[in-house]
Amino acid sequence: MDTMSINPFTLEHDAYRNGLRHFIDQEIRPHLSEWRAAGHPPPIKQILRQLGEAGYLSATFTEQYGGAALDYWYNVILHEELARLPNGAIGMSVASHLDIATSLVAKYARKELAADWVPSAIQGESLLALALTEENAGSDLSNVQTTAVQEGDGYILQGRKTFISNGVSADAYCVLAQTANKQGDPVPTLFFVPKSSPGVAVVRNLPTLGNRGDIAEIEFDRVKIAPQQVIGGLGFGLFIQMKQFFQERTIIAIRMAAMARYHVDLTIEHSKKRRTFGKPLSSNQHVQFTLAQLITEIESVKQFSYGCIRKMSTPNENMADAAMAKYAGGKLVRKVADQCLQLFGGEGYLDDHPISLFFRDARALSLAGGTDEMMLNMIAKVEC
Repeated sequence: MDTMSINPFTLEHDAYRNGLRHFIDQEIRPHLSEWRAAGHPPPIKQILRQLGEAGYLSATFTEQYGGAALDYWYNVILHEELARLPNGAIGMSVASHLDIATSLVAKYARKELAADWVPSAIQGESLLALALTEENAGSDLSNVQTTAVQEGDGYILQGRKTFISNGVSADAYCVLAQTANKQGDPVPTLFFVPKSSPGVAVVRNLPTLGNRGDIAEIEFDRVKIAPQQVIGGLGFGLFIQMKQFFQERTIIAIRMAAMARYHVDLTIEHSKKRRTFGKPLSSNQHVQFTLAQLITEIESVKQFSYGCIRKMSTPNENMADAAMAKYAGGKLVRKVADQCLQLFGGEGYLDDHPISLFFRDARALSLAGGTDEMMLNMIAKVEC
């Protein structure tokens, strides 16, 4: 892949970015300390409503759903700007809702179902979540134990999902479950399940090291599923999810590059103000070289990820490319967090310092959307 990509952003994109940055700085950033001090996750439904009302969720969706039908770079801008917040849970929740669950429904659900849910989702009026992971089925989605047994012309859904982003607050879930084909063999299928369905229950919100947001365990106890709630056809669950992984993993890589660059910039600013032995920390050549190396590596991941965006939904889309971007980004964001904290010293180790929060949030990004090991496995299958 040619990683030396030209700048994809026009003057219109730049104006959009400036407006979005101002919106985030005015409407979200001032409340982060308050939410953190209260000890509860950011109010993601409130945040989505604000973003939706301002038009920042609907930019890239088609006009049939009330979107602006703009190019996907507007969505890239959304995720890059949210990545500048010292709270990774917000960006993760927005990506899970918009680029994962809502995008899946818009592309693969029946037209009537998509028409009922996508417009409200991109206005921030409803929140969607993807429910794949189970206790013994994370990377190996073919091993999910949740079942959807046919009963009449519908199905009965039974099982439990865990580590579900937006699980507590979601209004509906896209659930992967095992169904049976004509030969009786298990085949994974996706189902659209409103939270209001009898038998759906939030078991608990899961406390985490970083990204302290809405991450839940959900139970589905004999939930009745109508035929029109099947997404993409019986047995197509894994195929659809593999297609979605390209977009999901590329967006995660873009978020990681943006998070890393923002915190390197904070560290550069700190190094110019911090004086040691009578000189600014930034005058030390080792510090200069450390930051220069990080900036170079961040730019490499960013440009490679931009190349993936250009390939998205084209014949050149390659799962190994998205896996490379996510793997490289995951390794890099942890390195950046560690080295920036080192340059901040004790100040960066304080519990509520932006670098300390980044250090904790960064660790999750080599797990969410597929572990480093799964990314290497995908790359090896294609390239080796």
